Amino acid sequence: YAERHGYDVIVIRDPLDASARAANRSPAWQKCLILGIPEVFAYDRVVWVDSDIYLNPAAPSIVEGVPLERIGVTDEHAYPSPERRQAILKGIHASAPEEGELNKRFWQACFDPGAWHAYMGLPTGQAHIVQTGVMVMSPRHHRDLLEHVYRDYEDGGAKSFNYEMRPLSHEIQAAGFQHWIDPRFNALVWWLFLQWSMGGDRTPNQNE
Repeated sequence: YAERHGYDVIVIRDPLDASARAANRSPAWQKCLILGIPEVFAYDRVVWVDSDIYLNPAAPSIVEGVPLERIGVTDEHAYPSPERRQAILKGIHASAPEEGELNKRFWQACFDPGAWHAYMGLPTGQAHIVQTGVMVMSPRHHRDLLEHVYRDYEDGGAKSFNYEMRPLSHEIQAAGFQHWIDPRFNALVWWLFLQWSMGGDRTPNQNE
């Protein structure tokens, strides 16, 4: 994929922050530091890809159409489609336990982006949930925002709080940096499985 589109690939194998604070929270937070490292800072555009992403070699250029001053991201609620997503959440909520980490209150908050952010104590009012597993960014325009999130927010303490994703989602939207790209660039197969298991169409688009 990178060869087709003329991208360089930079693989980060070691922690960018080796402090005790960093060691006590998920390494996922350290994506907020990538725009300041020497190997990355000189680029005009940077595409962050989580290590669990499978790249379709035939996919189009992810940076095409994303303004330099904006962050290209997918809307978590848009996949498989907004309607199917709500239907899946209703099914999960109906069978969720009253207590425990993934209880009914947790899933109830997932219906609405504002409530999803507020569940972790963030301000409410967001219209979307930014999926931070894949992002198109610019070091010049976005380094300060990402490093602010890394520096000024703490981990929620549970995997279900999505590590850096909730505060980063909030801050990206608060700054008006979001530019929505095709949700297939960050399509979580888990949602397709849930759609199928609840009786929906399990056939993905051939480009997914």
